[in-house]
Amino acid sequence: MKLNKFSFLLFLLTAVFFFDASTAHAQRKKRFVRGQNRYSFGGIAMFSAGFSFDFGKTFQQNLEKTNLLHGSLPPFGFNIGGTGYLLFARNFIISGTGYLLNYQNTINKSNEMEFGGYGGSGGLGYVVYSMHDMVLYPAVEVGYISRYHTIRNTADSLIHYGDLEIPMESKAEFEFSQIYVDLSINFTQLMRFNFTTTDGASGVAFGVSIGYSMGLGDEFWKIKGGESVSGIDPTKANMLYIKLSFGGGGFFIK
Repeated sequence: MKLNKFSFLLFLLTAVFFFDASTAHAQRKKRFVRGQNRYSFGGIAMFSAGFSFDFGKTFQQNLEKTNLLHGSLPPFGFNIGGTGYLLFARNFIISGTGYLLNYQNTINKSNEMEFGGYGGSGGLGYVVYSMHDMVLYPAVEVGYISRYHTIRNTADSLIHYGDLEIPMESKAEFEFSQIYVDLSINFTQLMRFNFTTTDGASGVAFGVSIGYSMGLGDEFWKIKGGESVSGIDPTKANMLYIKLSFGGGGFFIK
């Protein structure tokens, strides 16, 4: 499936989410009793999908100086995975995230490139708003990410990536991994199943997350399962992302 189809799907999900969230907000506001809709303990688990931006300027510069890139890298990638959090003591969050990254293939004069990655993180958040079955919280997570790319020689001669030779009709696979820090702001809306009870809330949950992941230090690309590639500069995994989430959960209400 092409990324443009993913884009249309996410646009559709976004429209549905905001329509449902606004309707639910109006309904829950009528039922709200002060002091009874403030969550004290519980959690949510969700499937997430969205976009990640900026694969890395150093990475693009490496490809350009080895004459392998004759345009630009994909401006965004598709981010799919899972996310969730545990709320305790009314305001404190333990959060976790796992995801896969997929970027559209890039076709050049002498090669075809494929990009991707995967990662996971966990951390802490703090609730800054919890009312009308809505929760808003910033979070800081620390995790580990791996990035990979494949270069397939489509030319009628050797091509080079740094000091590495890639023969005709062959491909070379590269990877690097590093620790990263993730800063995010997260919003969830619970669509309750049990409207009449005041001691608990459970139901379907929708969410939106916006954040930035920062790789710690620079890492050299390595041949998959082998040594670092010489003749190119180290890079890091920095990316901005936006994700929509869908799942469920439940809370005790104070």
